[in-house]
Amino acid sequence: MGLMRKLLFAAASLAVLPVGAQDKFIVVASTTSTEQSGLFGHILPIFRKKTGIQVRVVALGTGQALDLARRGDADVVFVHARSAEEKFLAEGHGVKRYPVMYNDFVLIGPKSDPARVAGGKDILEALQKIKAAGVPFVSRGDRSGTHIAELGLWKMAGIDIGKEKGPWYKDTGQGMGPALNTAAAMNAYVISDRGTWISFKNRRDLVIAVEGDKRLFNQYGVMLVSPSKHPGVKKNLGQAFIDWLVSPEGQRTVAEYKIGGEQLFFPNAGAPPARVGMKVFGFAGWSGSGKTTLIEQLIPRFVKRGLKVSLIKHAHHSFDVDHPGKDSYRHREAGCSEVVVVSEERWVVVHELRGEPEPSLEEQIGRVSPCDLLLVEGYKHYAMPKLEIWRKANAKPLLHPEDEHVVAIAADAPLDTLLPRFDLSDYDGIGDFILSYNGFK
Repeated sequence: MGLMRKLLFAAASLAVLPVGAQDKFIVVASTTSTEQSGLFGHILPIFRKKTGIQVRVVALGTGQALDLARRGDADVVFVHARSAEEKFLAEGHGVKRYPVMYNDFVLIGPKSDPARVAGGKDILEALQKIKAAGVPFVSRGDRSGTHIAELGLWKMAGIDIGKEKGPWYKDTGQGMGPALNTAAAMNAYVISDRGTWISFKNRRDLVIAVEGDKRLFNQYGVMLVSPSKHPGVKKNLGQAFIDWLVSPEGQRTVAEYKIGGEQLFFPNAGAPPARVGMKVFGFAGWSGSGKTTLIEQLIPRFVKRGLKVSLIKHAHHSFDVDHPGKDSYRHREAGCSEVVVVSEERWVVVHELRGEPEPSLEEQIGRVSPCDLLLVEGYKHYAMPKLEIWRKANAKPLLHPEDEHVVAIAADAPLDTLLPRFDLSDYDGIGDFILSYNGFK
């Protein structure tokens, strides 16, 4: 049992609790952004009322939270740095990663805007201007998810910040709240998650300088710490918290957390179960929006990256892949439930429902041979991460935000949205986003 867990257990033993309640708690290692934004203060009382399980949060940067779990001092980790989370899993310290919610990062800066970046949509250009001007910039410098994202942005901007930073660049080694306080005191720029910024009170002259760049997307995930590697992990209680968090009730509770009417986090759990290692990603939109055309452009790009790609398409009308007069068509017409046709080039199974209910997407995923990336066209009401395709001429409403599983939008006209937004013809940008979202390098 790690030192942190021993201290928490001792505190629980001294508390005045009903008999048996001392053990009904878990330790969640999480980020300062989820704590300081007030999210936990909103969702944890609801979870405890439903289950009787107390959640004790240790709020650290993502890197420190994962290190705490590596020592066996946490039951669950709830963080936001995909690469660090996947490394944690690869080391055997975690069981499975579940996507939970997202928001975005924003570049905060003084109203005077000495770097002349305010109102821009290109975060890389903004960082280049900040460095060129040598104006104050505050970094968390704490291996948090926000810090990891910041370092990645400097790198994408062509700047080796480890070598090129000067007196203008200040590492705080602290959480998001203290970093914002430091920026307020220095009239400096700083990258913050939007949730903490919305809840931050001591803004002084700070304002949002840059937002809306698709590279500022911020995904959160939750993982059970491996009980086989760390026997002290409360497996059942920890999994109960995770299951609730990604359930419709938990997702709804996350979505309901607002400050001044503004939603801080957007839930996106609930993707259909896939085979091990297979990623499932959907495309949704009204008829005529261009889903098939877009997918047709993306598939060669994915295949070129060395991925094995498959697709499930939902048809809203009667359709047939066979033709009258063909042997297989005649066999089906004669009453066969299934007809399998095989050649040197391909094979196909045609299954006649004949009054049976339409199979679910989950059932269809189970029928697909193993692949790297399974694309799903249609099924727009299913709970899976998806790209919404929207065309202005259709005069139809957006599926998002009513559909909380939309993670990005491709459109042919400007939209007011916090989600990453792409032009319908930006095939490379859309493809890169989908690959990155699904963890492909």
